[in-house]
Amino acid sequence: MNKKRIAVIVIIAIVLVAAGIYLIPHLVYKPIEKVTGTDFSKVDKVVIGAGWNGNVCTLTDKDEIDEFLSLFKDVKVRKNFDQRSRTGFSYSVMLFENGKEVEGFTVLGPGGFYMRGKYYSGKNFDEDKLDKIDTSYNWTRED
Repeated sequence: MNKKRIAVIVIIAIVLVAAGIYLIPHLVYKPIEKVTGTDFSKVDKVVIGAGWNGNVCTLTDKDEIDEFLSLFKDVKVRKNFDQRSRTGFSYSVMLFENGKEVEGFTVLGPGGFYMRGKYYSGKNFDEDKLDKIDTSYNWTRED
């Protein structure tokens, strides 16, 4: 093989690898727990904020925390291609371990999430889970 042919093959390989590195996060669904980098079993406090009215719910009971986080256990997300800013959200979720905030994510609605500065599409999260959050917890107004 001559040098030109080898150079073309190397360039094509580099382009394919670069495209794969860019595309894989947008095509492959990952568990939300993995994307946040948080082990849900170690979370000892959750603060949930309602986007439409500003109400807040703080969970410190381990059973309540586990019940709430179980709503997200089977949720898988992938990065959106469209990263343009959006307005409005359903819930903000802040996760704590040993009294320190370790991670957070925002539920934009059924199938939409924002975390680590990126927008994600999700599956296995629907209106029923949103309704469960809305009706299952003691919401208070914080001013």
